[in-house]
Amino acid sequence: MTQTLVRNPEKTDQPSKPSSATRQKLGKFSFSIVAAQVGRDIGNSKGYIKDVNDLRARAPQKTQETITKDSMCILGKAALEIAQIYEQRAETTGSSLDDRRAHIAEFISAYEYKMVEDIKERDRKKRGVKGRKSLATREKYARYNHALREFINDWGSRLTQDELIQYMFSYHPRRALLQKNPTARREWLETTKADIEGVKIEMGFELAIDRTNISWYPATPIQDAKGVDYIVNGVPIDLKRSYFSAQEAQYYNNLYGRSKVAVCPDIKPEDFVDPKTGKTMLILQNPKAVVPRVEQSLRNSGVI
Repeated sequence: MTQTLVRNPEKTDQPSKPSSATRQKLGKFSFSIVAAQVGRDIGNSKGYIKDVNDLRARAPQKTQETITKDSMCILGKAALEIAQIYEQRAETTGSSLDDRRAHIAEFISAYEYKMVEDIKERDRKKRGVKGRKSLATREKYARYNHALREFINDWGSRLTQDELIQYMFSYHPRRALLQKNPTARREWLETTKADIEGVKIEMGFELAIDRTNISWYPATPIQDAKGVDYIVNGVPIDLKRSYFSAQEAQYYNNLYGRSKVAVCPDIKPEDFVDPKTGKTMLILQNPKAVVPRVEQSLRNSGVI
């Protein structure tokens, strides 16, 4: 996968920049064909079949919520194992298709584990537990965001946002319940859209800032788990989807003496709309047009 070059190559301690979504030629291999094969490989794996049978045997002694979480963990574990098989095969054969299969399986795995964390966080709120998410939880969310990014990088030029949401819905263990419960479905949809749009804005920000002379590089995994997305002009920044959320986050940064700066890059939903079809896509349709807004948002935040 093509990597964007770091603008400060002399700083060897900086992580390399993530690859940006580009139009990649996969020939006859459409997403639906590749994704279906990945799904079959996961569902037919010995580990998955064994764990599902064990769960069914223990089901009478478990609550529905426990069964749901266990189902997510079983699928997440099996998907990760299949991803590792694809990765090994890709390293041996140099197959870019196996590389993309691995990314799909990794995304499924990270998504399942992320949903488990969502349930835990919901339970914490019900019990009135306050405070930040645990480091382990934040790391799982970071892994999910990374997997979603790789997914969009591979398929962003082929899938619409709605198609990705539908694909994710197909891997929800309680999708039958969501179909019957409009409130639960709406909550899931809002959360899922927020996740996708957050990653889209990050990738759009990178495409835009790469067209400037501003020094930047991505946060390390440890920094990412602490809420830092990028180091821009030497300043740790936390990218936000809206000005309101950026202002709110910056209030708490100031209150608790945090060095990071919350920034809304002023990337709008319409920046992802395909002018030909009117559909909302997963990648920016005209990165060059966004550059002035991104630069201005960084100036307004005091980053540059």
